[in-house]
Amino acid sequence: MTNHGSTLTATWLALAAIAVTGAAAPARAQVQATNAYDLPAQDLGSTLRAIAQQSRLEIMFADETVRGRHAPALHGILTPDQAVTAALAGSGLTAELRDGAILVRLRPGTETATADQADEVTITGTHIRGAATASPLTVATRQSLQDAGITDMATFSRMLPQNWGGGQNPGVAGGGDQGGYSNINNSTELNLRGLGADATLTLLNGHRLAYDAVFQGVDISAIPIPAIDRVEIITDGASALYGSDAIGGVANFVLRRDFSGLETSAKVGKATRGGDVTQQYDAITGARWSGGGFMVAAQYDHNSSLNASDRAITNAVNGAQTLIEEQSQVSVILTGHQQITAPLSFDLDAEYMDRSLHKTNAFTNSCTGM
Repeated sequence: MTNHGSTLTATWLALAAIAVTGAAAPARAQVQATNAYDLPAQDLGSTLRAIAQQSRLEIMFADETVRGRHAPALHGILTPDQAVTAALAGSGLTAELRDGAILVRLRPGTETATADQADEVTITGTHIRGAATASPLTVATRQSLQDAGITDMATFSRMLPQNWGGGQNPGVAGGGDQGGYSNINNSTELNLRGLGADATLTLLNGHRLAYDAVFQGVDISAIPIPAIDRVEIITDGASALYGSDAIGGVANFVLRRDFSGLETSAKVGKATRGGDVTQQYDAITGARWSGGGFMVAAQYDHNSSLNASDRAITNAVNGAQTLIEEQSQVSVILTGHQQITAPLSFDLDAEYMDRSLHKTNAFTNSCTGM
């Protein structure tokens, strides 16, 4: 028996956000605790996150403020504010102690500084001002994913140690926790600690996404790798803050807010013993202007089927039985923002995915005699 199925997922998110900015107040206290730092020369954002994690002090900065800037190597015993000051050397940025946290922003008078860049700070994941998170946080940047050879979110989910790779994951043929049909729509859903996809809260730019039409989970394979700036994962229960859908943890996919130009990539491969030919084509483009910008990324994936007849180890199974489904998928994601008038701004996130599957279920084996 041959079954043909298709799934269509479309998620449109639109948000009009009010951003309130305020003048910075001079710091009235100095952080006295010292820590031994041994950090290599790297991008400034990574250094600031490392200092925050080691010192357990909240360091706030906007991604666009530190993007493209680098920090020198840090070695020695320093207080957090001394470490941050050393990291900012020559960057044109300044640091202030405000309400128990360190605020990093453009130095007043810098030509590229604007009111929004100087004062707007977004904080995710806490209701307690200045408090360090008690849950472990894993951050995977787009560059680190590419360096690891990861080209899609399905591969990322299988390489994440805290994620259970069974159930809703391409390549899983039956079994699992969904009544024997855990891979019916070939989606990829995060399942931190194996508590179920509905117990892992999946966010896009900090906003909740709708569950798919089959199971209670968010299909992250609809997010093209080129569109991602970083993935932030709380690998411990966070239901006290986010609700019961975050018992297993939280994953926040942060998109590239601005992009200028055009980038493309392609991947073609096949199994060494034949079958399962894969193709993947990516493209990303965008533009920036005064007060706004947009980014749009698209990804096309196709892989041929792998049947029981293609492998000697499955010679006892009907040769028409599908081991890996034939699949075609198109994913598109769009994000944009525009400053309307201080303090009013408009943000838009939109996502579209179309997937088709073809598989054969054979209910007889290949034996012809007794």
